[in-house]
Amino acid sequence: MDCGLWIADWSLDELPNTLYLIMEIANMKNFRYYMPTKIFFGKHEISKIGEVAEKFGSNALVVTDKNIVKLGIADKVIDSLKKANLEFSVFDKVIPNPTSTLIDEGGEFARNENCNLIIGVGGGSSLDSAKGIAVSSTHEGSVWNYVAKGEAEYDKIPTSATLPIIAIPTTAGTGSEVNCGAVITNPETKEKPVLFGSFVFPKVAIVDPELTITMPPKLTATTGIDVLFHAIEAYTSQLAQPLTDRLCEDAINLVFQNLPKSYDNGKDVVARTNMAYASTLAGIAVNNAFITLLHGLEHPVSGHYNVTHGEGIAAIASEFMEYSYKGNLGKFAKIAELMGENISGLTMEEGAAKSVSAVQKLLKRVDLDITLSDLGVEEDNIETMVKDAQKYMASFIELAPVKANTSDLVKLYKDSFT
Repeated sequence: MDCGLWIADWSLDELPNTLYLIMEIANMKNFRYYMPTKIFFGKHEISKIGEVAEKFGSNALVVTDKNIVKLGIADKVIDSLKKANLEFSVFDKVIPNPTSTLIDEGGEFARNENCNLIIGVGGGSSLDSAKGIAVSSTHEGSVWNYVAKGEAEYDKIPTSATLPIIAIPTTAGTGSEVNCGAVITNPETKEKPVLFGSFVFPKVAIVDPELTITMPPKLTATTGIDVLFHAIEAYTSQLAQPLTDRLCEDAINLVFQNLPKSYDNGKDVVARTNMAYASTLAGIAVNNAFITLLHGLEHPVSGHYNVTHGEGIAAIASEFMEYSYKGNLGKFAKIAELMGENISGLTMEEGAAKSVSAVQKLLKRVDLDITLSDLGVEEDNIETMVKDAQKYMASFIELAPVKANTSDLVKLYKDSFT
């Protein structure tokens, strides 16, 4: 008897827990796990930035955006740096989908100010900009020379000359505070690849959930959906491992339980804390198991149309789930369960299919049941976006639970317009 076929014939409530355990142990594979970033998590942890920063440098560049300055969050960082008698400068020009030219400008600013430490404060764009500036300020040429563009001649990676980075997220969020990547857009070509390297890891992540309370509902929703799919993609990645699986399962359930609460009431500190924790868990998981097909499809969208990353994710999410769930029935059934679906009495495939509707329900709950048409994306540009995805996101797309060729990518984009 074929064991795989025999197991698939069980309904989910009939499958013994001991058999689940046997399956997991039998399928255990070798894995490697790396996480060099020290994490300070909890309320009021922002006040420790001065004493943390003085261990890594004497002259800090605070990288942020004008809204974070307006909200007074940057002042909390600056006050703590002053108490530690550290010199500092502020670069507050960060924009959504930060460009290589902006980052190079920040790198030049850091050099002129003789900064030896970079502190990113804000959402993913600020944290990614901080990472890029840490590289640009200490390496020859543009930061664009160091991103993974999917070109054969690409051979430059950030070196140990990269300035130390401290990351302070104000969204929940991108998980950039605990990973070694930074997403950077080329303003001329509209390409949006990733800057990678072990020296791009932040030395410290200060995750203070109270900093996320000021997020408006829409930003809460878009960043929260990004957290969800960091977890789902890492969970179903070809590089998933037992350790990251546990992180992803917790993150998925935390988002399901707490994103609607945070969306409805931004001052719900418990929900905000749980979302910040989910973002951190998913960020750590992505760092080891990586993103896959959905992010591979989304980057060309926000690269060409400058929409927010979370909106791009939301617009393609349903099609991604529908396309992917048959590639790993057990895990997608677990996703459905973690997101509140009753899968008792269903076959494995029926349970896995429930994950699609679970995601759709959450998107609708936070007003993100949107399409690419809603974002102003043009169908005439599908061919270009597919080429971009296959050029600089190919290594991620290859990790998806179901392989996707050119025609598959075209169809996924087309189906996301309605």
